Amino acid sequence: MKKQLLMYTVIISFLLVCNAFAEEDAPQEKETTFTVSINSAYLGDAEFDDSSGSFSTVNSAVEVTAYNFSVIYENETYSWNNRSDIDFVKGSNTPWNSLQKFGVGYGNRYVFDAKNFLVYFAQASSQFEDAITGDSITLAGLVGYNYAFSPNFVVTIGVVAGYNPLDWNVLPILGFQYSYDEWVVKLAFPVSNVAYRFSDSFALRVDIGLESGVYQLSSSSDVAKNGYVKKREAKVSLFADWECMENITFSFGPQYVFARRMKFYTSAHNRTGSAEDISDTWGVTANVNIEF
Repeated sequence: MKKQLLMYTVIISFLLVCNAFAEEDAPQEKETTFTVSINSAYLGDAEFDDSSGSFSTVNSAVEVTAYNFSVIYENETYSWNNRSDIDFVKGSNTPWNSLQKFGVGYGNRYVFDAKNFLVYFAQASSQFEDAITGDSITLAGLVGYNYAFSPNFVVTIGVVAGYNPLDWNVLPILGFQYSYDEWVVKLAFPVSNVAYRFSDSFALRVDIGLESGVYQLSSSSDVAKNGYVKKREAKVSLFADWECMENITFSFGPQYVFARRMKFYTSAHNRTGSAEDISDTWGVTANVNIEF
């Protein structure tokens, strides 16, 4: 393939489309101008194929949205085991301690009438080991047209474009939301979910999605100096969503992570070493969302 299909920025874009579905269903009087979302996740130990080398991760993230502008920061901390048996690093050196992301974005929608509205979004971010540089910048943008065939059935079509240090992409958007009684189904690529609401304050939700990201490594990296690691994985998550107070929602649940792989690139964007497949693992995640 000339272009890689999966990009972390594309995932963010599709998540925005899914969120737009939810906003369309929300009462106008509940519209908010300021939101804080805090997320933490732990993934258990997972081995590299044909190796006893392994790692576990703790991911922490905070996103602040105000008047359609957003700022996000993520930090994924790694704990390594049997480092001497890891192929892509010399001796028993640590490949990296953490991978980070900092991004800013803007998203909004334009409502034509009760059945038609447009969503649009743009984001600039940096994904890096220890420093933001011009060579770690990622860009993404989307435009999506939404049509409500009925109050319970909405279809989205559009286009998303993304750029990261290794490649760029232009992809079509296709998704839909269907609700029936207490069920809500949102299907889009690469993130979909199904939810059932037991009451105004409690729901269960299953998320299925693919994630990918390109991170620039440090100038002293033993993997590739000023090079890149490209990560890919799929996740299935079961969430309990509890609106414990007005405008405060707490989500918690287990995750199963599979189809994991890492690829490595030099600072000149050339592949180095072999792709590393990673075993499946379980984890747990929690999120607090506060609206003002």
